[in-house]
Amino acid sequence: MVVACLFLLAFHIWIMQEKSSAASTQNHPRIPLERDGIQVNHCKSPVCPNFGVAAGQSSVRGNNSYILDSRNKGISSCICTSCGVEFPLKSNLGVAEEVGRMASYLLPSNTVCCRNKACTNHTDQVPIGTAGAYASFGKTAIGNSRWRCSVCGKTFSQNTKSTARQREHHKNKAIFKLLVNKMPLRRIIEVADIHPKTFYHRLDFLHRQCQSFAAHRERKRLLGNVKKWRFFIDQDSGLRAACLSAFHDEIRNRTADAFYVRITKDMTVDEKRHRYSDAKALFEQAKVANPGLKPQAVKLMLIKERLACMTSHGKWQDQWLDHPFPTMSEPEKAVAYLTDLGDYDEDHQAWLYNKASLHGVDSFFNQVRRRLSLLERPIHSKSNKGRIWNGYSPYNPGNVAKVLDIMRTVHNYILTGKDGKTPAERLGLAQAPLDYEDIIYFTSTD
Repeated sequence: MVVACLFLLAFHIWIMQEKSSAASTQNHPRIPLERDGIQVNHCKSPVCPNFGVAAGQSSVRGNNSYILDSRNKGISSCICTSCGVEFPLKSNLGVAEEVGRMASYLLPSNTVCCRNKACTNHTDQVPIGTAGAYASFGKTAIGNSRWRCSVCGKTFSQNTKSTARQREHHKNKAIFKLLVNKMPLRRIIEVADIHPKTFYHRLDFLHRQCQSFAAHRERKRLLGNVKKWRFFIDQDSGLRAACLSAFHDEIRNRTADAFYVRITKDMTVDEKRHRYSDAKALFEQAKVANPGLKPQAVKLMLIKERLACMTSHGKWQDQWLDHPFPTMSEPEKAVAYLTDLGDYDEDHQAWLYNKASLHGVDSFFNQVRRRLSLLERPIHSKSNKGRIWNGYSPYNPGNVAKVLDIMRTVHNYILTGKDGKTPAERLGLAQAPLDYEDIIYFTSTD
């Protein structure tokens, strides 16, 4: 699940950042070549026969699934000959590189082998534990295991302590907790009484530990647990294209569905309360009018009534349902079923619409804003003509990626929800909430 979702996010980033230029050289391929099994240049309409079918490299007059078009300022695009939808061509290499970068933490850690470069055991293919390759040779002065190579006779050791060569490593926990509790970096340095250079070394250390810990838990256990994919996404064309490209096989096999969710975000608290109370009153009236139905059945009935009066909008003519049960966090919610192939009965469809929500994503974004000083919303200055002041923005944007990775691990394995469980517990990746020290002193055995 992690790799698949990283693919979705990576493709979305590439869509937003890159545009494939039309080529004029004779040897340039008609369509960007597939890379590492990734080919994103195909029709994105689930009801089209060409959905998931990549454009071909050769062109046969009168028998093409797609027609190339480069009239739009030199940007090459394809037009599906079946449904008429046009989409820009994207680099599969760029998507593959971004997927590899984002999923790199899942790769196995470096193996320990003979350090003698002239030895045949100096290879990842002959790591410690290979039968007959090495023999135990006691321990070092600080307690690390030592081995002797059976081929060259050289001895070597591997430092197994995560905090090796650190002075005052007892400060790691305080630094870790302050970092994810919105303490500005300068204040962390002041409170922990450390040098700025030391802080950035510890930031790199905590990032490595979080990535290593998450990879150890997620590498082998997530994909096998997924039987059905449900994607509830913001109304964004890039996210739509990314989702339908990454999961086109699952969508055709009916093991994946995608929904747009749209909410009104500029309402006041009073307006939200008014919408919520109106919806609650409507629900209570429906329960009184149908005394023989359970509350869940009443919900189903109200959603099915809305299914009959949906409206079409946008380029894709998406059918939008005005959700009858808005909440304070999602007022005036509307939902569009992006992968409707007409094979679900009305009850099944209604329950899928009932589940549609962006609350989980918005809740995580809110935690990121409230817990990470580097990502605090900018301040509007009243004394300087309303100019925006980014008081805590980092000089090195790479540190933003690091603190986000750290926050993801803390959110998944340490912070609990209203049910007293962490997201990792709900997915079966942990049996109880973990402590910061479990990550700090973690040593991978992979």
